[in-house]
Amino acid sequence: GGPEGEAARAGGGEPGAPPAASPGSAPTDEAPSPAAALQIDIHPCVGVVPATVRRVTRIELDSDLELAELTPRDVTRVWVECARDDTIALRVDDPTTGKTVTRRVDLSTTAAMARSRLLALAIAELVSASWIEHRMRRETAVRAVDATAAAPIRRFAGALAGRRLELPAAPTAPGPDRPSRRAKGLLYGLVGAAGRPAHLVGGGAFRVFVDLGERALLATAFEVARGEASAEGRDVLLHRVSLSTTFAFRERFGDLMLAGGVGARVGRALLRGRGAGGTTHVGAFGGAFLAGDALWRWGRLVLGARLEVGTITLPVNGTRAGRALAGLDGGWGTLQLGAGLVL
Repeated sequence: GGPEGEAARAGGGEPGAPPAASPGSAPTDEAPSPAAALQIDIHPCVGVVPATVRRVTRIELDSDLELAELTPRDVTRVWVECARDDTIALRVDDPTTGKTVTRRVDLSTTAAMARSRLLALAIAELVSASWIEHRMRRETAVRAVDATAAAPIRRFAGALAGRRLELPAAPTAPGPDRPSRRAKGLLYGLVGAAGRPAHLVGGGAFRVFVDLGERALLATAFEVARGEASAEGRDVLLHRVSLSTTFAFRERFGDLMLAGGVGARVGRALLRGRGAGGTTHVGAFGGAFLAGDALWRWGRLVLGARLEVGTITLPVNGTRAGRALAGLDGGWGTLQLGAGLVL
């Protein structure tokens, strides 16, 4: 689904009612304003209850938010979207001052029941920080070209912000912007080719991704795979378990993250010949690889795809009369698809 939005009117009075004029005087543009408008658009990926966010924002702004039908030039809009590093991006487009203010907040460690309230607190603080400009200076040297809201709307926004300055300190909103170090755990199914002679393999892996900063991540995985190769008329079963580590650089595109990097794998392999006279051989193997990952996040759910191509530098082979028949040697390539959660 797309972003959810709701326009709201702050303040008392009937919608569309003119400002009250003082006795004996005609109404003017300088009369007190009955309302200011605020619209909050929340992307579903944020994982909050929009109605709760708007209700708490109404309380925090000490105002009566009702459905309003005002022109866009009078409406302060708040955009709430998912950002990189599992943070939430807030943007306020304020036509009362002609500016846009932004902030990123981290709710990744917040309990689900508290996310909506803490997000509302952050929204109220950011809107107030923008509107408070009206209380700082009556006249500006240069008028902001994007200050399109009518004068009564601008005055009322300043009054709301002023009242917040006089309120007791609100509970602490989400902390300072910082990269999230939360891990993501995904369970993958894999299919590919490996070994010498080349043979099909299938299996699964559990992989954990940890952010190292704005552009880097580390992935560690435990993998189990199985294949069957044919050599000189004999079939050889190959079972392997391994651990791998990948260091990668990443880039985010909204809810999608793409990453590419290098890694190393070490493990143990069991080779067993089929049929009469078949023998079993167990040995260690290792190798290096290139990997590309795509991770798509929806709330706490993460879907992943991985392409891995590598070469075995520490091989393990089954032999007959001193000659290698089949084993983990040469190169490998796998395609992996998985799903998991933000841990």
